[in-house]
Amino acid sequence: MTTYIYLEVTKANINDHQGLKATNAIIFHLMLPPRQIATIKKRKEVCHVISTRIVITCILSKLKVAVTACVSTTQKFSDHIVKFSTVNFQVGINNLYSFKSSGKFVCEIPGLYYISAQIRTRDDNYDFCVRKNGKIIASSRSDSGDTLSANPISAVVELQLKDTLYVYAFNVRIGSYSCLSIMKVN
Repeated sequence: MTTYIYLEVTKANINDHQGLKATNAIIFHLMLPPRQIATIKKRKEVCHVISTRIVITCILSKLKVAVTACVSTTQKFSDHIVKFSTVNFQVGINNLYSFKSSGKFVCEIPGLYYISAQIRTRDDNYDFCVRKNGKIIASSRSDSGDTLSANPISAVVELQLKDTLYVYAFNVRIGSYSCLSIMKVN
């Protein structure tokens, strides 16, 4: 069961944020599993409450988000987006089913993220890339010839709410145990 935590903002605080007008409004919410709620409440108490924006930033910077997943069997992907359907570890991700089925990591908690992928293939001279919202942010090329090679890709990227990250491999046979890790670092 997913529980919502709402941060309420009063009129005085809203006026500090871009001049929005209202007597009481909710400007932000987080979806969190129940086990994280107590931790967030404790962390919120140690944040300096200068403004609602500071509290939100403080809470977001302390949330953990990470996933490590691998390709289950050697295959080509018709849409060229690699599906890492075997999840070995995850924390702080509510849309895990979507990630496993689409291959796209959708940012739920804004911040600075590290992404690392290792693509295994026997195909020679094929490009792989990590894309953020469709734009290439890192790439690698296979050089395996007749042997299986592991081709690394890594990047650090700033993500906002609903930004997407995914590995794109055009017409390449991706080997099992090709893996991806994404981790929020700040």
